[in-house]
Amino acid sequence: MAKSGYKCVRFGDGYYTFEVDGFRTFIDDIAPQFLKPKRDRFVWRGSRNPSWGLTSSLTRVLNEHQAKRLSWKEEIGGLTTRHAIQSIELLRGLDILKERHDALYRTLTDISTRRIYCFRTVLKSLGLENEQLICELFATGQHYGLLTPFLDWTDLPAIALFFAFAGEDDANQPAGVGNRVVYALNHSWVTEVCPPGAIGDDDDILFMSAMAHDNPRIIAQQGLFTFIPAHVSIDEWVVRKYRRAADVTRPALIRFLIHNEERAECLNHLASLNIQERTLFPDLHGAATRANDLLRKLVKR
Repeated sequence: MAKSGYKCVRFGDGYYTFEVDGFRTFIDDIAPQFLKPKRDRFVWRGSRNPSWGLTSSLTRVLNEHQAKRLSWKEEIGGLTTRHAIQSIELLRGLDILKERHDALYRTLTDISTRRIYCFRTVLKSLGLENEQLICELFATGQHYGLLTPFLDWTDLPAIALFFAFAGEDDANQPAGVGNRVVYALNHSWVTEVCPPGAIGDDDDILFMSAMAHDNPRIIAQQGLFTFIPAHVSIDEWVVRKYRRAADVTRPALIRFLIHNEERAECLNHLASLNIQERTLFPDLHGAATRANDLLRKLVKR
């Protein structure tokens, strides 16, 4: 490991990977560099397993069942649209839908009768209000296990670090072995190469800001979302787009592989910063998870 506690092990095409010797180096040395006023804004995402990559939950399911009748891109556009329609139908009677969702439902139903090239095209054809509505529905549903074409991010690196370390170690490897991962995506660069409102390519990703004023999780986690076409991961998209971009002087995506040591110490430190289950999930699930975590700490004493 480099003297600084982290070193670059991959670079090129806007995608960098750093190995980090532990969570303290990430908190004390790395994160502050991104929080200073500067040109680019980065958003963050943490994951327990570096091999999972940056794909949506819907992508992972569709990857397992690729349809062969049409091109995959067209097939998944239709499947995603139908999934959105069925999700709205199943929300009836749960005191979530309002009258304005009727127009969204009718528009999606009408679109589903046409040939759909990709769901990004569907999103851009909905109009601003309906696009915002479907974003909020997917954002809310995603926090309760709904498969969506969205990937959630946070503005704060410490919150991403929590999600990287919150999950238990894999059962098939000893505790403290391997790496957790935190991603930093250059929001400024993405919005420059994919300007909001532009027609863009079918493969482009989009930042979606779900207001969801009645969803405390999104507010607590300072969350936002990227829409990802199901046939591409953000990793692949960054490399492909970067090779065609005019400005290739800035990092587009950074992956921090953080040694999976001192997991309990990491979570205790984040809890001292008020970053823990109860604050990030301000609902019954968060309260129950936090109570269980505190019990485990008592047992281990």
